[in-house]
Amino acid sequence: MSQTYESPQMLADYLLFHYGEDADVMPWQFGPHDGLRYPARCAELCQKAANGHAKRVLDLGCAVGKSTFELARFTDEVVGIDYSHQFIDAANQLKEGGVHDYQMLEEGDKTTARTAKIPDAIDRTRVTFQHGDACNLPDDLGLFD
Repeated sequence: MSQTYESPQMLADYLLFHYGEDADVMPWQFGPHDGLRYPARCAELCQKAANGHAKRVLDLGCAVGKSTFELARFTDEVVGIDYSHQFIDAANQLKEGGVHDYQMLEEGDKTTARTAKIPDAIDRTRVTFQHGDACNLPDDLGLFD
């Protein structure tokens, strides 16, 4: 496996993109602000497609889990799978404690401390994360809506 997704900087970048404040993710006025909150917007589209509720959902390529947690707002169970061990470890830390600290890169080697946080309204017990390969899923994964 490529080590690209296993670097501390890549983890911090993904945590920022998934959980960061809008002003941190897109600090420029001229930027494409309609691209913000992408994982949450994807979950909203899934909710509409499911007519508001689903029993069991698979989030394949879940990265650090933001869309997985957002899917838990309207499902009984969500399974998030990603190939990166580091991303799944971070997602599991968020599941267990609701927060994950990281360093947002400003420029050069200057960073600022940030914390990814799962909203209290999300039931984290509905979420399960596991490491896996999208091209080689386990046979016993089960069925999904």
